[in-house]
Amino acid sequence: MSNIAMRPATPGDSEFAYRVKRAAFKEYIEQVWEWDEGEQRRTHERRFVGEGFRIVTVAGEDVGFISVDPEPDCVHVHQLFILPEYHNKGIGRECMLRVMQEKR
Repeated sequence: MSNIAMRPATPGDSEFAYRVKRAAFKEYIEQVWEWDEGEQRRTHERRFVGEGFRIVTVAGEDVGFISVDPEPDCVHVHQLFILPEYHNKGIGRECMLRVMQEKR
């Protein structure tokens, strides 16, 4: 998929990013623990800061986000969530390749 892009997240993207996380991850959290909406939202709000957050777009449409922390010898990917309807299209793979290439 060649029309994938990433842009820096803004504070206005926080709600979108939370909805993506919930849509992509809630089912898996519930298999192990209980999904506590309040706690999940508070955790998201604490973490959704800094320059490492990027919104993933396909053909200009927001479809997910990635959170990275570049370190001296590597890139630490904290989170990568893509809306379920965009799964299995190579979007996450492309995001990972791009952040690794940026480090080189």
